[in-house]
Amino acid sequence: MNTNQLSQAAQAALLQSIECSIDMYSDMATDPMWFSVTEFRELATKSDEEIRRVIGEKSKEANKNIDMLVELELLRAELTK
Repeated sequence: MNTNQLSQAAQAALLQSIECSIDMYSDMATDPMWFSVTEFRELATKSDEEIRRVIGEKSKEANKNIDMLVELELLRAELTK
C-alpha cells in the first residue's frame, strides 16, 4: 500500500481505523478456540472424527483472525514510519 499518495487527514483516519481494528482483533483473535461448558460437554459425546472436524474449523477461524491482526500491525507500522 502506497500511503504517500494519501493526504495527512486520510492517513490519520486510516491509522485510527487500523488501530481500532487491531484492538478488536487482539480481543477476539483466539475466541473461536474457547468452548462454553455446554459446547464442551456436547463435543465430548462426539466421535474422534467429529471432534477433529470441529476443532479444525475453529482453528482455521482463529488462524484467519491472527493473520488479519498481523496484516493490520504491518499496515500500522507502515503508516507510522
